[in-house]
Amino acid sequence: MAQLQIAILESGVFYEGFQVAARVVVTNNTDSTLNLAWISAQIHCQCTFNRTRVRLALPRRPSVQANAFNPTTGAVGTCVYESEPTVLACDVKLGSSESREYTCRFQLPRKVPPTHKGDALSFTHQLAVGAQSFTDPARVVRLPFRVLPVSDELLKAAREGSQQALMPSYKPSTEPTDQVSSPIVHLPSLIPANSVRTRLSKQATKPKPGTPTPEVRPSTPSDDESIAAAEDINPFQAKPRQLVLKTRDISHGISCLSRRRRACHYKLNTSSGEAFAVLTLPKRRFRLGEDITGVFRFLQPKEDGTEPNALPSCLKVAVGLQRKETIGAGARVPGLAIKDSSTMVVMDAQQLPTINAVNSGFTLSAPMIAAPSFYCDFVAVEWLLSFEFALSKAPPQQLLLTTPEGDMLPPNKVSASLMSWSMPIIVVPAAATQVPHKNPTVALDLGLGDSNAN
Repeated sequence: MAQLQIAILESGVFYEGFQVAARVVVTNNTDSTLNLAWISAQIHCQCTFNRTRVRLALPRRPSVQANAFNPTTGAVGTCVYESEPTVLACDVKLGSSESREYTCRFQLPRKVPPTHKGDALSFTHQLAVGAQSFTDPARVVRLPFRVLPVSDELLKAAREGSQQALMPSYKPSTEPTDQVSSPIVHLPSLIPANSVRTRLSKQATKPKPGTPTPEVRPSTPSDDESIAAAEDINPFQAKPRQLVLKTRDISHGISCLSRRRRACHYKLNTSSGEAFAVLTLPKRRFRLGEDITGVFRFLQPKEDGTEPNALPSCLKVAVGLQRKETIGAGARVPGLAIKDSSTMVVMDAQQLPTINAVNSGFTLSAPMIAAPSFYCDFVAVEWLLSFEFALSKAPPQQLLLTTPEGDMLPPNKVSASLMSWSMPIIVVPAAATQVPHKNPTVALDLGLGDSNAN
């Protein structure tokens, strides 16, 4: 039976604005000749959403016939983006046991919604390839892939790193000299080459008194070529090279944004203004899959009396990593309250017992399968660190009881108050080569019905 196979070249994870390449193989496993009318490919983004909270105002799609290529027919959700279809082949004739291979490439737009699975909206990107014989209706097979967002800040960092790679490197002169060597770099002259050439040519062709005027001849193509070659030597007259970002440039930008620069310290106060702890974070930007660490230093009363003796004691700290999903203003259902347009999802949490503790730390992790911080017309995704403190003003001697055997036990009952605090952080995408993603090869039997890859 005839079979259509598709496979995405590379890892199946792409950044916004980059190309998606795929390989399509058509194989005829029958004993007769296979005749196909056309083979086409297209990428599209499907959005599934909660209709009680989200309303998408999208243009109405025209109806198509059964023999036309429509990759979104039968797909789950609403199509929010689709590329121009690419016709790979027309009027294909394959003999018995013959196969033919095609390659297609698609350019992802800069502001396409990234892959995201949320409570209100979800975005899924798929590559669809269809084929049709002269006797059967069109068949379509779909293969999902993942798209990571590229923020303006990340794009700027990637461009700066790429421009540094394009800058010409000048080496100091190594010629022998009698003078003392210095670290000065010998750069080309700042005077344009054509002006220097013109001035020298005028001095050389200026006739002396009493000498005959030389014959002026037109310039030959060889002279023009030598002049152009001399002009290209001067880097100040060379045309600027076009900056083309690559995947390694985005990875370099991610490393620059998420590297540790300086620690951030936050002094924690109660509602009455009493300080009880200091939180230290190594940085504010983290990558997907990276450990998010922090250290608490609980204030203790000093013997010299500079700190009050009645400092509140922290009994317990609950730390959580939350993802906040906010529906865009243009995608909300009319009449939806602003507080109902946001959803909080706990991605990781940790409980810290801190009775009579001086220092305590936590470690959380942003899962690789989650979407990083991004914003589009439909939804905005943010990340938060949430803290809940159980504070007590009881004396430290009453917070731990000593048994006759010498063991330390907490009291059965103690008065405490709860204090909550949230702090926004930025989660950037990981390198595309580090994000796990299944990249299978999906096959479609042209003699059977539609086949999807989920």
